[in-house]
Amino acid sequence: MRQTPAPAGPVVLVGDHALTARAAEFAFAEVSVRGVDLVVLATTKTRKASRHHEFTHASSSLGEKYPDVSLHYACVRCGIRRALVKASAESQLAVVDAQDRDGLRGGLAGMLGNSVSRATLRRSDCPVTVICGRGR
Repeated sequence: MRQTPAPAGPVVLVGDHALTARAAEFAFAEVSVRGVDLVVLATTKTRKASRHHEFTHASSSLGEKYPDVSLHYACVRCGIRRALVKASAESQLAVVDAQDRDGLRGGLAGMLGNSVSRATLRRSDCPVTVICGRGR
């Protein structure tokens, strides 16, 4: 973390890179406790209708569990790493999923296995929570 996080800023979640239910659940719970908005980032490059529908369906069930959460989608034109780092300047927390899709990595490398989580940890202006583990 390079700066003081924005006290009234949202929680930011990457919503289109193999997002697990665990990461979404964590983000919704944090937003509910903090009383701020949840912003889900998606890129125009990778935003496919099926993936968007899958996340919309998952978020609607979480919306029932956390009715106080205000959910917003932000579709960005740059890469997701750059968008997340940029959004971190105005956020109080970034939530990223470090799912090891191949199941080959262990230890810290496995937990921080994807490039989005590594870039966010190195360059974020707000605290970062990396959600580890397999499964949806």
